[in-house]
Amino acid sequence: MYRVTEQRKSIVDIIKRLGHSNLSEIYNELSKEYDKIALSTIYRSLESLEEQKVIRRLSSKYGEDFYEYFDQTKHDHFICSKCGKIYDIPKTKLSLKKLKENGFEVEESTTLIYGICKNCLNETSKCPRHL
Repeated sequence: MYRVTEQRKSIVDIIKRLGHSNLSEIYNELSKEYDKIALSTIYRSLESLEEQKVIRRLSSKYGEDFYEYFDQTKHDHFICSKCGKIYDIPKTKLSLKKLKENGFEVEESTTLIYGICKNCLNETSKCPRHL
């Protein structure tokens, strides 16, 4: 069991509120609450929270990790290559069923799909870039 601290509670609250958050977004929000917080403290807290399956880390091909609250819903992720926004998409049960039929036991899975979101495809719409 991990040690519950006010900082870890704050990190979880920030991730829940922001959705898919990178380290700099978490740090910026956390520094509003705590005057002096070290990045090493945040790293250790994120590692501990991930080990305890409170949060999930997503590594994208852009070299930056994102964190989301581990809410047990089965979903994959679509990352827009133009704006960087991450969308949750429902997981297809077909691939998991095939694995089970072939003798595999899936404990956890996530798929990252890269492309251009509908907002960026529509030239009249502005899509903020997160990456």
